[in-house]
Amino acid sequence: MQLAAHIACIGATGCLVWFARPSWFLLIPAMALHGVTIVTLFAPMHECVHRTAFASRRANDAIGWIAGILSFYNATYYRHFHAWHHRYTQDPERDPELIFPKAKNRREYLTELSGLTFWWRRILDYPRLALGLARDLPFVPATARHAIALSMSAQLAIYL
Repeated sequence: MQLAAHIACIGATGCLVWFARPSWFLLIPAMALHGVTIVTLFAPMHECVHRTAFASRRANDAIGWIAGILSFYNATYYRHFHAWHHRYTQDPERDPELIFPKAKNRREYLTELSGLTFWWRRILDYPRLALGLARDLPFVPATARHAIALSMSAQLAIYL
């Protein structure tokens, strides 16, 4: 039900963007609304990574992967990243969410808010992961490298 509502919101805001095109002062708020529906696809991807959104493992994996693609995350990779985060939360040596330092000043904070670091990480990390180069990532077991490389390659192919 929640997934259907989310898809309906994406469709409705997409229609708003389409019909607002002739008028930039309507297009900008329509695009902002549509952006919110896209960005919040991280939530279903996250729940599917935990395999708590659906009773079926296959449904969790498929919907999580699609939601990840649309929100520029890779669910296959994120499952390992996030499990390690839960295992070592707030441990500065092992929590992968603490790999990158927090913003220390206004310029760094604004850079983070701009999304530049988000996109830069994808430009650097996604091709590397698609090539199977994850040996330096302790949260990616050797048994998962091939699946991550295939998943990331498929995702990059969809984007291109």
